[in-house]
Amino acid sequence: MGRAITVDLQPLLNAGCTLRLEGAGQPQAWLKVAIPDGRFIGSTFSDCLNFDCRSMNSSANGWMEEWLIENGVPYVHG
Repeated sequence: MGRAITVDLQPLLNAGCTLRLEGAGQPQAWLKVAIPDGRFIGSTFSDCLNFDCRSMNSSANGWMEEWLIENGVPYVHG
């Protein structure tokens, strides 16, 4: 298991991200976050960005944590 990265929605919007709710109205709805350069990541939840990132160097999602840092987007991990 890795670390869960969690980001509130407003800082993502402030950084120019586009948010789209997939499966709206369904119990398993999830959030799709597109960053300004067109890359995107899916969230485990629909009310925040939440994804697994074991480490920035070895995780497939490490690029997103790097982007958060480079763009000054606050997040928590654990």
